[in-house]
Amino acid sequence: MEILDGILLALLSLTFLGFIFFFIFLCYFLSNRKKIRLLEGKRPPKKKKKARQRWNRKKKKLSQKQNRIGVTVISCFLISLACGAGSTYGLYYQSTHLKEKDSEAVIQGYVLLSELSKEVAKVPETEKPEKVQTVIYDLAARLASYGARRADGRLGSEEQQLLNRLYSNMKELGLNIGAQSIDHLKDPEIYEDYQKDIQKTKTNQKKVLDHFRVSQKDLEKLVK
Repeated sequence: MEILDGILLALLSLTFLGFIFFFIFLCYFLSNRKKIRLLEGKRPPKKKKKARQRWNRKKKKLSQKQNRIGVTVISCFLISLACGAGSTYGLYYQSTHLKEKDSEAVIQGYVLLSELSKEVAKVPETEKPEKVQTVIYDLAARLASYGARRADGRLGSEEQQLLNRLYSNMKELGLNIGAQSIDHLKDPEIYEDYQKDIQKTKTNQKKVLDHFRVSQKDLEKLVK
């Protein structure tokens, strides 16, 4: 469990407990106020000094108790409100930011796609077709493995769709280009089709990078 998950769980628990205690003490507050009102209706006359003194002491005690309960009610409400706001923001943050595994997958995918683009660009004029084909096959196999990936379920639905679409594009690109020999790739029409597929995947990749505010300049430094 990540640290953020633990913090969110704690905040949600405090929110829940805070509201429970808020309602408990609110009921206690209302019950005590009712006692004060009933006591005020039984105020003894001034002539009965001892009874009046006992009444004053009892009322003072109830009033002090009412003040303490009131402070507790307000405290519970404010704590619940603060924890609720914190957990809401935490859930929003969690739903819109890449988790560790997805972050690693996006970074690795950027490098793989950039390397594949470079190798495919060598196909028309390469003097070492076997070497280029070996590299392309290796990169294609690694891209095809993205078919087993799924975006973290804690992300929002829009974020999951963006990532899963990218993972699917990378898988399809890897499977398709990995099934082609270098001779087939040299065919101008086939070559152009794969360049379009690479560009399509890069477009979806850029959407992911922009949405999650991943610096493309930093990623470019990872590409040789």
